Amino acid sequence: MCRGGGSGHSVDAFAVRGGGAVRFFADESERDRYRWSLKERPCPACLAVGFLICHGHLWGYGDGPLRKIRGYRFFCNNRGRRGGCGRTYSIHLARVLPRRQTPAPLLSRFFSLMLSCLSRRRAWFDLGTGVRLSTFYRLWEALCRSAMEIRRRLTQLVAPPAPDLYTDDLHWTIAHLERAFDGQDCPVSAYQRHFQRPLLV
Repeated sequence: MCRGGGSGHSVDAFAVRGGGAVRFFADESERDRYRWSLKERPCPACLAVGFLICHGHLWGYGDGPLRKIRGYRFFCNNRGRRGGCGRTYSIHLARVLPRRQTPAPLLSRFFSLMLSCLSRRRAWFDLGTGVRLSTFYRLWEALCRSAMEIRRRLTQLVAPPAPDLYTDDLHWTIAHLERAFDGQDCPVSAYQRHFQRPLLV
């Protein structure tokens, strides 16, 4: 969620529409298709059609020192005599973890390593990343908070693997995620794109 112009109010587009709004783009080409159809789309807050405009980028840091585009902002135009509500909303790229710097592909690699070595420290070491170990401990804690809801959604796509094959619920959740998006380069990004929800809360 981000602050924008107009009345200064922002809106969680997904929450307002109850699941009908876009919250993640798969890539820039999907973003472009969304932008081209803005005038045909209702505002997720006031539902008025014809007043949405682009309102800039969401910038932030990933696993390196350079700032990158993490998403895009949109504005329901109420300037002049236009009939919009003046609220903004944001849509992230699916490779981004909202409110976190770690990119989704790096988290997917960490999860995959966790299935084979079980140790968070060893998985972090094998990643060979400059991201601190403490970051992955916090991500693991976030997975613990989110795991039940993640499994509930994944069960809509595919049955989970047998739980007795895994040492705990979190490894079972990761295995379920990889089964649901088998063949995808980044299961975390695929989850966020498919369900239009962030993986971690």
